[in-house]
Amino acid sequence: MIRIFKFTGVALAVLLLALWWWLSSVNDYATPGTLDIDLFDAPVVVRRDTLGVPYIFAGNEIDLIRAQGFITAQDRLFQLEYYRLLIEGRLASVIGESALSPDILIRVMDVAGNARRHAAELGEPERAYLQAYAEGVNAYLACCSDDFPLELSLLDLTPSPWSVEQLMMVMHFIGFTHGRNMMDELLMAQLVATLGPERAAELVPLNINPDRASPALPVSLSGWEDWTGIVVPTASALTPARFPQLGSNNWAIGPGRSASGRAIVANDPHLDARILPGPWLPMGLFTPNIESFGLHLPGVPGFLVGRTGQVAWGVTNGYADTQDLFVETLAPEDGPVTSRTEVFQIKDDAAPDGIRTHTIDVRSTPRGPIVTDHPEIVTANDVTLSLHWALAGTQRPTIGIDRFLTATSVAEFDAAIADIDVMFFNVAFADASGNISRRSTGRVPIRSSGNGAFAQPLSKAWTGWIAKSEMPGAINPADGWVASANGDMRVEDYPYYYSSHFAPSYRYRRIKQVLSGAADWDAEDHWQLIRDDLNLHAQRLVPIIVNALSNEPQFADVADVLTQWDFRDDKDAIAPSLYHAIFEQLFHDIFADDLDTDTLLQLERNRYFWLERVDQWLVEQPNTPWFDDQTTPDTIESRDALIVRATTKALFRLNEELGEDRAQWQWGRLHTVQFVSPLRTQGVGANWLGVAPMPQSGSGETLRRGQYGGNSSFESEFFDSAQFVSDFANTDYVIGVISGGVTARQWHDGFKSFVPLWARDDYAKWWIDPEQARIHTESFIDFK
Repeated sequence: MIRIFKFTGVALAVLLLALWWWLSSVNDYATPGTLDIDLFDAPVVVRRDTLGVPYIFAGNEIDLIRAQGFITAQDRLFQLEYYRLLIEGRLASVIGESALSPDILIRVMDVAGNARRHAAELGEPERAYLQAYAEGVNAYLACCSDDFPLELSLLDLTPSPWSVEQLMMVMHFIGFTHGRNMMDELLMAQLVATLGPERAAELVPLNINPDRASPALPVSLSGWEDWTGIVVPTASALTPARFPQLGSNNWAIGPGRSASGRAIVANDPHLDARILPGPWLPMGLFTPNIESFGLHLPGVPGFLVGRTGQVAWGVTNGYADTQDLFVETLAPEDGPVTSRTEVFQIKDDAAPDGIRTHTIDVRSTPRGPIVTDHPEIVTANDVTLSLHWALAGTQRPTIGIDRFLTATSVAEFDAAIADIDVMFFNVAFADASGNISRRSTGRVPIRSSGNGAFAQPLSKAWTGWIAKSEMPGAINPADGWVASANGDMRVEDYPYYYSSHFAPSYRYRRIKQVLSGAADWDAEDHWQLIRDDLNLHAQRLVPIIVNALSNEPQFADVADVLTQWDFRDDKDAIAPSLYHAIFEQLFHDIFADDLDTDTLLQLERNRYFWLERVDQWLVEQPNTPWFDDQTTPDTIESRDALIVRATTKALFRLNEELGEDRAQWQWGRLHTVQFVSPLRTQGVGANWLGVAPMPQSGSGETLRRGQYGGNSSFESEFFDSAQFVSDFANTDYVIGVISGGVTARQWHDGFKSFVPLWARDDYAKWWIDPEQARIHTESFIDFK
């Protein structure tokens, strides 16, 4: 018997060893050695460091971009194919019924068709730039099918060549994700239908810019009376598809505020990056005329965040309003109605050959597609709404990003930014001479109504585009810094409606608070500021909460913890758990008696819409009727009464989730992030294929971003997917980290190679000096 046990143990050990060896190699690809392919005009060498980060050395820019395409396909082919399915509205053919709604939304909005039309208008330099990247991707497809990622075969996907048109689709899709105003307009109409126009008007977004003398610019209600009696959406008037949520902080300081006397740029893009390896591929790009390192988004050649020898830049979402719903009459004088048919393939094991089809007809007016024909997008009663979208009419021959790597100054980089029409960033950038700047990108319409916050009658047409020279921005401001945090960046007396969807001002206020007093700062100081978890939102509201609890002896311990709190959302602290649980319950209780469940959920998920407005009520209007619970007609509740009630419910919830021992109520037990494999996003095996949930500091209103879903969950949904700091005093390297890995291949060493660094708040040195890059890399591919 003992021999049997010993034999079984040895056999099991051998089996596990064999399994480990197989898993470590089954999804690998060749990195060292020589590869002979017909792609380059001159020799190209690709080196990789210990974390798998590629550094590409080429003889010219076109070869450089070809090689970037090749290496991206090697590392991220599965990701590229997923993007293509998503953007072309074909996910349901692989995933099944659950992906049909996002497929329909993408097809109705015609993201792919808009991109194709734009590609046909490209200038020759822009086309050559994109073509080079496509050639690199396609060269990998042609040469290296033996080491395609395992994920493709598991999903029965056969990759096909990429084209310039499909690369344009990726950029148009980014522009699509930057827009939120269609959802805001639907939500506003839903609120009008539920509350009536007068009460709904009290909830219009409060857009605050702390730099203005008049910090809040009111959202115009002009034209409201033209549609309130017409647009009556049902409770399901919403866009059901959950596309990426975007945020970010960026800033740049001039020489007068840095320790070295040189400019510094910092950026941390906030994305839902929970699916490994994450969106960013860090990479070095070198030619005799280009020395650069940056964060590459697969499918977009070059870098969206980066540093060359001359310029450094970082991006945030600018949230420009490029979408308007119009109330259509379908009268002949309003223009023809056209129609196209879209056919969807849906994976269905019960159907013949495992696939069934679904067909829709998409009607369009001269404004755009009629969205109310499609219950998957919006349901409305006896009203026809079309969507007018800037990206459908953006067909200039430029893309702008093709000049990022060769710009030699802030002025040249600003000119390149002006040629970005389809992506809507706030870019903070600086140059080696010490100039700093911030500028908004994209093509933004001018409305005759001066308002884009609500559905419009046909008489309120677009009259043109905001001139690129008039887009929000600043160059070398007197205070020596620029920054953005997805907020309202319009200056005093800005002549155009730009948007009504902006982030609350708390993150920008914190940046301003720190940078206005910063002097002699170096890269390490900016690295720490990215991780700053001071919550100015809590700092503003906690005194009100404590005051409301002061006459309630049963909450004395809660008030005491909050009073002693330093307002930092530290994962090891208890006060953040109390504060966030109370605030989220308070929000819910303010509106639960006024809104149905669907509408309340949509409002809760759209924090940018309501947060500053509700905060204003809490601070300045303690007796607003919004605090009165309509379900208790014999009692008129005030703010403080509602806070007491919310605290009772919050403590009950914390007891249920964390136990009765309040000493164990650390914020990190509630506020976690879990990185998962695309092969298994939840359930058994998710931790093994991905990373077990990790406690996180920060929240939605701290610079260390960790936005959770609301009252339903405190799990971090989008966060700093990358961190990047560039000091022009350092000509050897920039410092940075990503939240995932380099390679979209399960079990590969690069799949989650950066997670340990990211989790312990550490960084890597990313080399911009070519000689240092050669010294610090250990494997290479020599292309002949």
